Amino acid sequence: MKHSTGGRWSGAASRASFLGLLITCGAWLLGPSHPAVSQPLQTAGSATVRLPGHVSRFARPEDDVGEAAASLRMSLQLVLTKTPAQEQALQQLIADQQNMRSTQFHHWLTPAQFGARFGASDSTMATLSGWLKSQGLKPGAIPAGHTFLPFSGTRAQVEAAFATPIHAFNINGEQHYSNVAEPSIPAGFNSVIAAIRGLNDFYPRAGIHTSTPMSRARSSPPDLYEGALGAYSYLIPGFVVPADAANIYDMTRLYADNITGKGVTVAVVAESDISATQLTAYLTAVGVTPTGTFSSIPVPTVDGGSDPGQTKDGNEDEAYLDTEIISALAPGANVLLVRDKNAGLTAQYIIDEDTAGGATSGVGVMNISFSTCEAADAAPISTSINSAFQQAATEGITVTVSTGDVGANQVGAASTAGCMSGTDEGQQGDVASKGLAVNALASTPYTLSVGGTDFDPNLEGAAGGPNWSMSNAVPGLYSTTAHVPEMVWNTSCGNPEWSTYFAAASPLALCNMSQLTTVDFGTVNNPFIEVLAGGGGVSSCTSVNTAGACTGGNAQPAWQQNVAGISNFGGRAVPDVSAIANRWVICSYKDTPCTPASGLPSGFFRDGTSASAPVMASIMALLDQSQQAAASKYSDGRQGLINPLLYQIAAIEYGSAANLSACNASQGAISNAVCVFYDVTLGSNAAPCTVASFSDTGSAPASACDNAGNGAYTIGLMTAASAAGTGSYPAGAGYDLATGLGSVDAANLIAAVAGLAPPNGLSATASLNSAAVTLKWSADAGAGTFNVYQGTAPGKEGATPVQTASGTTATISGLQNGQTYYFEIAGLSVFGTSPDSNEASATTIPAVPAGLSASAGNAMVTLSWGASSGATSYNVYQSTSASTIGPGLAPVQTPSTTSTTLTGLTNGTTYYFAVQAVDAGGASAMSNMASAAPMAPGGGGGGGGSLDWLTLVGLAALRCRRQRR
Repeated sequence: MKHSTGGRWSGAASRASFLGLLITCGAWLLGPSHPAVSQPLQTAGSATVRLPGHVSRFARPEDDVGEAAASLRMSLQLVLTKTPAQEQALQQLIADQQNMRSTQFHHWLTPAQFGARFGASDSTMATLSGWLKSQGLKPGAIPAGHTFLPFSGTRAQVEAAFATPIHAFNINGEQHYSNVAEPSIPAGFNSVIAAIRGLNDFYPRAGIHTSTPMSRARSSPPDLYEGALGAYSYLIPGFVVPADAANIYDMTRLYADNITGKGVTVAVVAESDISATQLTAYLTAVGVTPTGTFSSIPVPTVDGGSDPGQTKDGNEDEAYLDTEIISALAPGANVLLVRDKNAGLTAQYIIDEDTAGGATSGVGVMNISFSTCEAADAAPISTSINSAFQQAATEGITVTVSTGDVGANQVGAASTAGCMSGTDEGQQGDVASKGLAVNALASTPYTLSVGGTDFDPNLEGAAGGPNWSMSNAVPGLYSTTAHVPEMVWNTSCGNPEWSTYFAAASPLALCNMSQLTTVDFGTVNNPFIEVLAGGGGVSSCTSVNTAGACTGGNAQPAWQQNVAGISNFGGRAVPDVSAIANRWVICSYKDTPCTPASGLPSGFFRDGTSASAPVMASIMALLDQSQQAAASKYSDGRQGLINPLLYQIAAIEYGSAANLSACNASQGAISNAVCVFYDVTLGSNAAPCTVASFSDTGSAPASACDNAGNGAYTIGLMTAASAAGTGSYPAGAGYDLATGLGSVDAANLIAAVAGLAPPNGLSATASLNSAAVTLKWSADAGAGTFNVYQGTAPGKEGATPVQTASGTTATISGLQNGQTYYFEIAGLSVFGTSPDSNEASATTIPAVPAGLSASAGNAMVTLSWGASSGATSYNVYQSTSASTIGPGLAPVQTPSTTSTTLTGLTNGTTYYFAVQAVDAGGASAMSNMASAAPMAPGGGGGGGGSLDWLTLVGLAALRCRRQRR
C-alpha cells in the first residue's frame, strides 16, 4: 500500500490540498444553472426568537458543575434552511438520479453545483457572516454547498450572541460542556437559520468494543469461543479476519475478476488518527497487498476543525478497525481517513469538499462507524444530518453507517429518555434502563444503515462445518471457505439462539439465570446479562416539544416498501442490510508488534456494527468499480443513494417462497445466483432490562420492560409496548428490524446491479401499409422479456412501456401517420431492468391515397384523389401499360396538393396512373389505379383537319349571341 508522507495529504493539509487529490474531471450539471435562492433575509434587529430543541438531553442538572471555563473556545455552525421550492426540487432530483428512466440517472452534482441550486444565496451568507462578526464571532470559510456557515468564538461571545449560558458537566468522569437554555437569534434570521450546531460537545460515539473471550461459552464443533487466559497459540476458528468476510460474502470471486475497488475513493470518518506503519503491518499479517493508496488528513481549522491526533483510546481503535477492514476487503480502493474530534463535522467536511467527475475524482463511499441517540439533540442533529446526507446523495456518495450496538435501544453520552447510559453499553451484569431509540446517523433516509450478524452456535456444527476449518489458512489466516450460518448479532440473553443453546426455557429464563455451566470455564456468572446487540428499530424522535417529549421521526421512505416483512412502520426503519459484527481480529495502537498469526492477546478482538459498516463500504467500493465501464452513459460508476435499488432487488428475491428458502442465512454455502441477500431469520436484538427500574419518560415509541406476566422475573426484555412479549425485534422471513434485508452476497449484488447487458443494435422501420413501426434488436440471453419505451422527441421515451415483448422484435401499431417516433428497449430478468438500448427512430408512412380518378382532355389528363394523413407531397406515376405502373418507375410529378394535370400526352392512347403519399418516413403503398385516354375535341380522332383555338372561341361566341337574340 502506498502511504502519503507529506505534501497535500500531510497532517497540515488544507482545503485546497483536499481538492488537489480529488482531481476534477467535470460533471453533468443537472438542469439549467440558477443562482441559489433562499428565504428573504431581514436585517438583524433587537427582536429575537428562541430555537427549540437545542438543549441536549445529555446535559442533566445533576451533572452540572457550573459555568464553563472562560478560556473555552467553541466551534459551531449555523445550519441553514431550504425554501419549499428548493426542497421539492431536491427531492425530485434525488429520485431522478436513481431512476434509470430519467435523463438525470447517475448524473452527479459537484458541491458548488449543489450550492447554486439548493443552498443559501451569496447575499444571505454575507449577511449572516456580517452579523456574526458584529457579535465578536469569527466566521469560517463559506462551504461550497451553502447549507451551513461555520464560526467560532469564546464561551462568553457565544453566550452573549445567542443568549444561552454554557455550563460544564462531569458525566461519569468525562468532562463536557453544553448550553442550558434554548438559544436566541434575531427574528429577521428565523426564516434562514434552521439550527445551531456545536453548542455542546456531546459528539457521536465510536461503537467498537473489545471482545472478552473468557466470559463467553463454548460451542463445539467448532470452538466458537474457545480460549483460555494467556496468549493464544494459533488464530482461533470463530474469530474473523478479512479473508473470512471475503469468503462468507462472496467477494473472493470478484477479486479473481480484478474487481478490487480500483479507482474508488472510500472516505473514513474518524475521531482519531492512526499509524500508517501499523496499518501496513496488519495488512501484511493477514496476507493483503493493497494497490490503492492510504491518506490521512484533519478537518482544517478554517472549517471549524480540531485535529485529535492519535487519541490512544476507543476512537483510535475505531479508526484502525475501519481502515484495516476496508483496505483489506477493497484492496484497490484509495482509502482516505478524515479526522476531527467531532465525527459529524468530519462527515460534513468530506461531503462539502467532494468533487464529481471521473471515477478517481469524487468520494464514492463514506463510512461512519459512530452513533448518537436520535433523541439527544433532536433539532440540530436531525437538521444538519439530513441536510448533509441529502447533499451526499446528489454527489453520488454512498454513506454507510453502523446502526449502533445496543439493540433496539440506543447509546448516548449519558442516560436520558430513549438513550442508554454509556456505561450500560456492553457491560456484563448491566441492563437497559431506558426505552427504544435508534442511531440518528443511521435513521436518515439518505444513508445505507448496516446492522450486525453473528455465527449461529446452534447450526455451526451441522450446516457450517464443511465451510469452517479448525485451522487457519496461510496467507490470510482465514478459517472459513464459504458462507456459514448467521443469526442476529446479540450477545445478550435477549437473543433466543442463546437460550436454545443453553437449553433455557426462553430468553427471559436465560436472563434470570445467575450462573451458567460452560465447557471451557465450568460454572461462571451469567455473561449474557449485558446490552450488546446490533441496532434496529424505527425513527421516532427527530423533534421534541417544549416538554422534551419526542414528537416525530423521519418518515418511512417511498422505496422502503414492497418487500416481504415490510409493513407500515410509521417511520424510517433500520437497518437496511447487515454483516458479521463479532470477534474481528485487528491491530490497534496497543497491539505492538502486530503479529496476529503467532499470538492473540485479548486486545486483538473487536465487536460491533462498527465492523459491519466498513464491510458494506468495501462491497460498495467493489460495486462502484464494476460499474465504471458504464461511465460514458451513467457518469463515473458511483451509486449514490443505492437504497431504492437494493429494495427493488429484494422485492424480486423475497417475492418467491422458493427464494426465501434457498437464500436463508441459516445454512452453509449458498450458491443460488438469485440470492443477493442472505435472509437472516434467527435471533433478535432484544435487550435485557430491570423490570422495577425501567423508565421511558418522553421516549417514542412507548416501550416496556416486559416479563411476560411472570412476577418472578426481575429481568425482562425491552419491547415495544404495543407488542409486549415479542421482544424488540425478532428476525424473520424477508425484511426485519433486527437485520434489515439480511447480509449481502457481493458477487450476486454486482450481477444484479449490472443486471443484463443493455439490448443493442435497435433498429426501427416504418411499416408500409399501416401506421406502425417494426423494431428489431439483439440482447442478453438472460432477458426473459423486453420493455419498449416510446416518445415523440429524442430522449423523451417516458417511464411507462408501451409494449412488453417476449422476443427480439416488436411491432408498435396504432401510431399517427407522418409522425417521427423514438424508441428504446430495456431487458427484464429476475434481477430487474437492464440499462436502456441505443435510441432508434422512425417516421410513420402516410396513409395510402384513396379515390384516385382520371379525367381525359385534349392531350392531357387531370388526376384527383383524397388527402392522405401525414403526407407532405405525393408521387404521381404514369404508364401506357397497366402491368408496369408502380414505384419501379420514376414519378412524373410530385405535387403537394391532391390534384394535378398531366399534359403533352398523345390523344387516343390509354394511360394508367397511380399515386403514393410521401413524408419524411418514406412513401406509402400505391393508390388504386386509374386510366384515361386523351382525345381531340369534336371526335375528330385526329384524322381530319382541326380548328385552331381562336377559331373555336369565335364560333362559340357567335352561337351565344344568336341564342340571346
